[in-house]
Amino acid sequence: CKQFGLGVLPWSPLAAGFLSGKYAKDQPPPPGVRLEKWKERFADFDSPRGWRTLEVLQAIAREHSTTPSAVALAWLLAKPTVSSVIFGARSLEQLDDNLKAADVKLATADVQRLDEASAFPLGYPYQFIGNIQKRW
Repeated sequence: CKQFGLGVLPWSPLAAGFLSGKYAKDQPPPPGVRLEKWKERFADFDSPRGWRTLEVLQAIAREHSTTPSAVALAWLLAKPTVSSVIFGARSLEQLDDNLKAADVKLATADVQRLDEASAFPLGYPYQFIGNIQKRW
């Protein structure tokens, strides 16, 4: 996209609310939230990668004195190819929380921490190649 000047418009940038910070590891979803009803979808995020991402997101939110939702959206907006984000606020409170992202200025190190925490395992042969390259 960057090479050809195309923009990306991420769908579900808060991972169906998972990145809002209202979920806790080893706990069921809070009553009344979207992922309480969508158990299969919650299972997609209830993983070491999901919790690692949320942990770093919450830490950066504390460092910036803002909310996890604002940081998650600012993280995407910090990407050079992201034109905008689509979020599904169900209340005025959620809308206000999401709009805070416009005021969050993440450092390059913040973006890198989030990218590393959320990275997908590459698997074979890429992980093998990476391990060999580290030894050279």
